[in-house]
Amino acid sequence: MHNSDFETDVKKMCATGKRKQWKRILYAGLFLLCVVLLNEAVGFALLPVTYARMNLHNLEQGGYDDLFIGTSRGANNINPAVVDEVTGWKSTNLCMGNVYPLDDLYLIREACRIDPPKRVIYELDPSYYTVEEFQGMADPFVLHEMSFSSVKVRYAADKYLDDDFRILLHQWMFYRNHLSQAPEIMKMKLSEAYRNYDPTLVSDAQTIYRGEGFLARQRPEEETVRAESWLNWNEEAVKKDREEDLIEMIRYCKEQDIEFVAVILPAPEETRTAHPEGYEASGQYYEELLKKQGVPLIDFNENGAFTADLEKYYDMEGHMYEDGANEFSRILGEYLSLSRNM
Repeated sequence: MHNSDFETDVKKMCATGKRKQWKRILYAGLFLLCVVLLNEAVGFALLPVTYARMNLHNLEQGGYDDLFIGTSRGANNINPAVVDEVTGWKSTNLCMGNVYPLDDLYLIREACRIDPPKRVIYELDPSYYTVEEFQGMADPFVLHEMSFSSVKVRYAADKYLDDDFRILLHQWMFYRNHLSQAPEIMKMKLSEAYRNYDPTLVSDAQTIYRGEGFLARQRPEEETVRAESWLNWNEEAVKKDREEDLIEMIRYCKEQDIEFVAVILPAPEETRTAHPEGYEASGQYYEELLKKQGVPLIDFNENGAFTADLEKYYDMEGHMYEDGANEFSRILGEYLSLSRNM
């Protein structure tokens, strides 16, 4: 065999090998694409429509002076429309159940990415600093509803890479046993109401989404028995990483020239009378911590500004009916007006 023939054969073999390699890469890429598309399809079919979607949509409209962040008590007890009547500013409520300090930190960063507020009002629930972080059905929704950005990427890495990364990859995993609900969920997501962010999609007979993140709890026709629930405070159980997230919230707001105010919402008087030690001790603890950061704390369990009769609440923990929330929101607005003028 001549050398030229040998070289030709080698070139053909190399070309064939490269084609096979590119085919393997192409097939692998197509397989990964199919996996991604299937994952998105399952998520579309199983992930329900939540008020987190409504809240993040509100945030993306921008133009807010006040931003409320915190827990489910803030969502039920703070009506931005009533607060705004008193302060003269425009606010939105991003308080949500199962949202911890790290989540709130990234909600603030997301707000600053879109349109920085003038003030952040943090609804501080001491119990969220001691309990184990629950990973369940509500867990992925704040992240899921955020628009793609560097803030979202960093949030995903901070929240899930050191924990259960499956939630990050498969946000539908907690609903995998709810296949029977998939047709109704898909019908809802394909509707005009969904495209228009209709609040009726996240409302029911008990709780109505009034707009700007306020979840208005309705009184039942017949009064129900309230389950026993109160604040079990244990300073030794405080999780330091969550305190670090709180301090980072404050530092970040100062860096962005945003006023930061912390608020402890009032629990029912009956609850605090029966279990006074937790409310007093936790209030003092966070007052001292925030004082070191140069941040004011408005503790409605201590200042007596709101008459916390049990009839204004639908549970012993501190979630209010709509009329009680409106009354409290007006008082909160007055305090926030004073804070602004200090």
